[in-house]
Amino acid sequence: MDTLSVLLAVVLWLLLLAVALQQGRPASASGQLAKWLVLTGVAMAGGFFVAFFAVHALLFTLGRGPALVGLVVSALVLACTPVVCGRLIRHGTRHSGA
Repeated sequence: MDTLSVLLAVVLWLLLLAVALQQGRPASASGQLAKWLVLTGVAMAGGFFVAFFAVHALLFTLGRGPALVGLVVSALVLACTPVVCGRLIRHGTRHSGA
């Protein structure tokens, strides 16, 4: 099993876990933490796939300079992902009445 297959299996597992967490709607702190971990994992895996292909497309079409800019931008987006996911979870909890 190669690395891409393992990564896809982990993303699929995280998506299934997200569906299971959505069904139960846990409002406790541990439930919110579990939702945050799953949402962050799925978002970062998806962001990694998009960034990987975008940076390689920039590298092979426009060269090293634009690829470096794309790499820095994608790193900043991936670094902000956990904070954005946390805010989304908190916003959803406040508006669901919990």
